[in-house]
Amino acid sequence: MIGMTHWQHPRFHAYFPSGASYPSILADIVGDVVGCIGFSWASGPACTELEGIVLDWLAKMMNLPPEFMHSTPGSKGGGCIQTSASECVLVSILAARALAIQALKRKNPDQDEAYCSKEAHSCVEKGAMIAFVKLRILETDDEFCLRGNTLQKTGLLELYPFFVSTTVGTTSCCSADNLNEIGPICKEYDIWLHVMLHTQEALRFVKSSAICLMESRVKDRYKLTQALVVDPLYLQHSHSEESIDYRHWGIPLSRRFRALKLWFQDPRFEIMRQSSVVLGLLPYERNQSKKSKIAVHGLMLGKLHMVPASLNDKYVIRFCVCREEACESDMGIVGGVIKAVATEIEKSEPSQPEACGRSGKACQLNC
Repeated sequence: MIGMTHWQHPRFHAYFPSGASYPSILADIVGDVVGCIGFSWASGPACTELEGIVLDWLAKMMNLPPEFMHSTPGSKGGGCIQTSASECVLVSILAARALAIQALKRKNPDQDEAYCSKEAHSCVEKGAMIAFVKLRILETDDEFCLRGNTLQKTGLLELYPFFVSTTVGTTSCCSADNLNEIGPICKEYDIWLHVMLHTQEALRFVKSSAICLMESRVKDRYKLTQALVVDPLYLQHSHSEESIDYRHWGIPLSRRFRALKLWFQDPRFEIMRQSSVVLGLLPYERNQSKKSKIAVHGLMLGKLHMVPASLNDKYVIRFCVCREEACESDMGIVGGVIKAVATEIEKSEPSQPEACGRSGKACQLNC
């Protein structure tokens, strides 16, 4: 595939897997043929209703609390498929900020702050930039997790925190922020708690979330939509009171029929056990210049594709299993390529003495 980064190649081990299953491909074909732009229930009843149905399927599959589902009697919560995780977090920030300003009616909204950990995805920082929100990036513990005591030390009583973004399954190392510690703090101070790539852990404290299929989910959809409602006459319809208009759940007006990707299935098969994302970290124990070249050199040779990450200023190489059909022999091939590339780099470059921990300079002694 000339000119393409082949995401479905057996040696593609960068980022996380992207949906390329046969049902997903077929759903794209059908959705494009239908050509529905489902900005409201009236513009696409099946498009709107099916999205709520399949997202409730997903919620039940993940054992989420009932307040996050559309079908729960009296529920104000629900889910919405967004275009990206970046949009999920941006919409949550905008809704949280609007709610804070409306509730407190302060004269100095510039003192509002949002928080996330240093391992949070870059879309959190980007969302804060777009929303003109001050973002404080907090340190993590030895396991690269954001802890409750770190949040408390920021001086919550002196500031006006309104939004905390947490992650279960960070991009760099799949670490999980401690929601059982952070959740009660956010509840005490009435802070909007957002979770990316979550499991059901401690979701009783969460107001919004973003799942890996770029789906946002809230406990109270009215708190989300009130920050985004623009309702001109040409978009109004007579069923608005008893239906959902997903144009109020995000930035874009137009929406594709993406619920088909979840609806298409083969009833002859089922998932018998919960699986986990496979992510490995390779902390190559050499100087930075050599470590940085392993991933790059392997890509340049066309043998495999991995990307680096930084954990507490330590350079690591991310290895992610992205292909559904990957087997043990594939892993053996990758291991052989990594070792061969590392050996080739070491032979091509003269070894440099490492910095001595005691003197801070290059040392010729084995100290």
